[in-house]
This record gives sequence, C-alpha cells and structure tokens, in this order.
Amino acid sequence: LYTDDVVVDHERLFHLNDRDFSWHRVEDLKGLIIGGTLHTVYPVFEQAEQKGILKIERAGTYENLFRRLLGRRIDAVPQVSAVGSFLVRTRLSAEQQAMISVHPTIIQTRHYALILSKAVPENRRFLKLFNKGLAIIRNNGTYDLLKDRLSRGGYDHRD
Repeated sequence: LYTDDVVVDHERLFHLNDRDFSWHRVEDLKGLIIGGTLHTVYPVFEQAEQKGILKIERAGTYENLFRRLLGRRIDAVPQVSAVGSFLVRTRLSAEQQAMISVHPTIIQTRHYALILSKAVPENRRFLKLFNKGLAIIRNNGTYDLLKDRLSRGGYDHRD
C-alpha cells in the first residue's frame, strides 16, 4: 500500500564549478566519467555507456563519489537534489562545498511515499489517516515550512 507522495524530487548531476559543464541530452556527456554506487541502477547512463557515449565508474558510497569528484577522478555524480545537497553540506568542508554545483537538467523525477504492508489489515486505516494528515499539513502551510527548513539544512547533523 502506497500513501500519497510525501516527497517529489529530481535526480540531477553534481559537478565541479570550474569545469565547463553544460548538458541537456545524454549525448552532450560524451567522453565523461559518471560516478555511481555499486547498488544503484542508472538506466539513462547505463544505456549511454552501452552506446559508448560515457563511462560509469562505480565505487562505495555517495560520500566516496563526492570525494572522487573533488579529486577529479570522475566528472559528475547523479543524485536526487535534496540528498546530494545534504551530503555536500554535511560531509564536505566549506571550501569543498563551494567547489560543487548541481546542474539544472533533470535526469528523472522521483516520487517517494510511505509503503505499508498489505498483510497487516489495519494498515489500510493507517494509510487513510496518514494521507489525511499529509493533506492537512500541506493545506495549512506546515509542509512547505518543513520542506524549506530541509532545503536550508535545518535538519542536518554531522556524524
């Protein structure tokens, strides 16, 4: 059982500021190395790699990928905007943060919902209650306040 969308965000490419990095179609990324984790599927880039347009280098975590980006071992990191921005803000120094930008071209839009098991009969009731509460905070402005606080780093915590 899926609730209404809790968050909708866009996957984009994070890159170094000092590079001429402009793209609108995957063909514009010819010859570049895109960083990826071992556990993530990148359909757009995997197809492009099969066509010889670009290369995907996979390694560890997204934190590792951002460090590889800073070390100029890869050209870009695909990540959902909020998550990528969080990692940059909380895992990198201010100087390193200033070196990284996110390109406005959207790779894909991601929809996130709360998922409840159908095997638990009362979850249908919880689904309705959750959606009702979500609608309330969207209508009274609380949702937008929470989202704005998230985008400004209001929930960031360093390890």
